[in-house]
Amino acid sequence: MGRRRHPAPPLRHNKRPHPPPRQRPPVSRSRWGVASAARCAFSTGRRRRSSIPIWLPGHPLLVEEIPTVENGSVAEDGAWITWKLRDDILWSDGTAFTAEDVVFTYDYCSNPETACTNAAYLVNIESVEAVDDHTVTITWNAATSNPYFAFTSTSGRILQKAQFANCIGAAASSAEECQQANLAPIGTGPYKLVEFKPGDVVTYEINEHYRDADKPFFQEVIFKGGGDATSAARAVLQTGDTDWAWNLQVEAAVLTQLADQGGAGELVIYNTA
Repeated sequence: MGRRRHPAPPLRHNKRPHPPPRQRPPVSRSRWGVASAARCAFSTGRRRRSSIPIWLPGHPLLVEEIPTVENGSVAEDGAWITWKLRDDILWSDGTAFTAEDVVFTYDYCSNPETACTNAAYLVNIESVEAVDDHTVTITWNAATSNPYFAFTSTSGRILQKAQFANCIGAAASSAEECQQANLAPIGTGPYKLVEFKPGDVVTYEINEHYRDADKPFFQEVIFKGGGDATSAARAVLQTGDTDWAWNLQVEAAVLTQLADQGGAGELVIYNTA
């Protein structure tokens, strides 16, 4: 089935400088310091309406609905939760996303030798079980007020079992196969990674297998690293080399001067109350 291509030009995002990415498991924020780059390729079971607090109702992304006590998918004491996965989700390589990928991600991230940065979100889990191809039950080791804690929001990226099957434990950071997978992860998000130059640039293109063919708008998204905060601000506000820069941390007087001089971009300040 063909895809309608949008005419939008590439989106260029200039990121503040961060240290070169470490060879770490990809279920983390460590590669670029913020979660924005990874979000292009990865989806989570649900997305929170607010980053704080996590117990607010979310939006289902990879699941049919949000589990509740009322629909029989959450224990009254929160000790277990059952997620019903959508059956139309594909990985960016065209293969099916299943409950086995969720179980594998738990096995991968809960192994101490893997050194997964999201392991803390899983420490109170007793088991993760694939009931069938599209149903997963998570059982906690005690009653909990927040059974939605695992595999959601920016901490909940799920790995493709086929790509990382040989990377559980110490192999995650030592095996060449795992290092290559870490730099080119397969995801279920709206974009797929096509180029990653550590400390320099990450380039994404539209994932033709994305669950909503009309959602990805930009043909290409480019995240640019390196440089300094002032250069990033100038690239957006004056030269137009970049479309967006976030959390610049430039001196207020310098930022105001760049904005007042005019040019290609606009300065937006929020949460000032």
